[in-house]
Amino acid sequence: MGMMSTDLIGLIGILAGLGVLITLSCRSWSLLPVGSAAAPVAAANAGAFLLASWAQVVAGGAAADR
Repeated sequence: MGMMSTDLIGLIGILAGLGVLITLSCRSWSLLPVGSAAAPVAAANAGAFLLASWAQVVAGGAAADR
């Protein structure tokens, strides 16, 4: 039962971040800074480790460039 509430909080955080991105893009905001700010918030609500997630993205991008 406890796991379901944690999953629900993560889902709500992800949907809220997506809603903010859609709303601000419709208002002609640049998605680069808005997405960069919303992604850690959504990841934190989903229970992800932020530094580990960031390191995977950066390391994956660096490996793909070689």
